[in-house]
Amino acid sequence: MDTTQAPLLLLGVSLLVGLLESAVFVFNLQRLVDAWRQDRLTIPRGQVAALLTPFLTAAIAIAIFLGGCLQAVGLPPVAAYRISAAIVLVGTGFLWRLLNRYLRPLVR
Repeated sequence: MDTTQAPLLLLGVSLLVGLLESAVFVFNLQRLVDAWRQDRLTIPRGQVAALLTPFLTAAIAIAIFLGGCLQAVGLPPVAAYRISAAIVLVGTGFLWRLLNRYLRPLVR
């Protein structure tokens, strides 16, 4: 395999995984909120915890995609993936805290 093609393959695969896992996360979250709207009962904590797997998988895929993009524009691989990991950690940490804040009243 040509080394110049490896980042492009990695970019494509990580983008696809990130998009698919984000869709799974949104679908599961929408399903939980819709179920809560119908009966106004609290959501079991285990169902909210089940959102964590697609959320983290999407975050990892996005970090790999972003690192590949930074590498494609000329950054060294180690620096590119460190920068992307930092950006994704801050972003996903913020989003998860925000999601917890909004779901806290609905969870038993």
